[in-house]
Parts: sequence; structure tokens; C-alpha cells
Amino acid sequence: MESHLQMQIEDNIRDGMTAEQARRQALLKSGGLQTAREAYHDRHGLRMVETGVRDLRHTGRLLRRDPAFASVAILSLALGIGANTRPSSLSSITCCYGRCRCGTRACSS
Repeated sequence: MESHLQMQIEDNIRDGMTAEQARRQALLKSGGLQTAREAYHDRHGLRMVETGVRDLRHTGRLLRRDPAFASVAILSLALGIGANTRPSSLSSITCCYGRCRCGTRACSS
């Protein structure tokens, strides 16, 4: 962005403006650096969210195309999440009933 601004300043100086006038006119013509930054972020700021939404739509289409694969995938995820959640829930139940073996008394009163 700075190089484009510098080229515009040089063009303005060649057209007969003083250096200060040339810089001011170049900034006015380009809308200023802050405006350019905002425009860039408006165009590219949510690219990750848009890509994620596009990926979810594609995944949904693929899963609808093959229901057997979809059911196996969903069942595998459910079993995996459940298997990883169970040990922590069992340990918190054990601690809350006063038979805590971990050395803490988080739930006892």
C-alpha cells in the first residue's frame, strides 16, 4: 500500500505540485491507509468462517449420499466421545460421595 501511495505522490510531483500537496492529494485519492486496511479486512476477514461453513455443507452432502457410512461415522463419534467422557464423570461421582481417592475434597462439605 505504501508503494502505491509513493507512486501517486511521485506522479503528483511530476504534475507540478509541491511535496506536501502531492502527499495530501495522494492520500485523499486513495482514501487513506486506514480505509484501505478496513476494505482489506472486509474482503478477507471472515474467510475462515466462510470456509468452515462451506466444509460443513460439503460434509452434509457426502453423508446424505451414503447413509450407511453416515450412520457408522456418527456411531463411532458418539462411542468415542462417550468413552472419553465416562472416566471423568465416574471420578467426579466418586469424589462427590466422599470416597475420593485423588486426595482432594472438592465436593465434600
